Amino acid sequence: FASVPWKGDLLSQKDAVTVSFWIQPTLPRAGHEQYLFSSLDPDGRAGLAALIDEGTLVLCSGGPDGVQRVASSITIERGRWYSLALT
Repeated sequence: FASVPWKGDLLSQKDAVTVSFWIQPTLPRAGHEQYLFSSLDPDGRAGLAALIDEGTLVLCSGGPDGVQRVASSITIERGRWYSLALT
């Protein structure tokens, strides 16, 4: 677990921002969402998030209409290493 202080809206930054990390899931089908990264506001109106939901990688983007979710077609497997980058 890490917490990185960030001021402002991640999506409104003038310069590009990339969040990159490696994961090795131990329980990809835990029965609940497992957030890997999140800068979403509590109301879902701004920010980004990456999570695993029942073995599927899901990317979320907050906007005026709430959170939009895009699911990967790749199934996340237990114990396998994955490199992820959000840009």
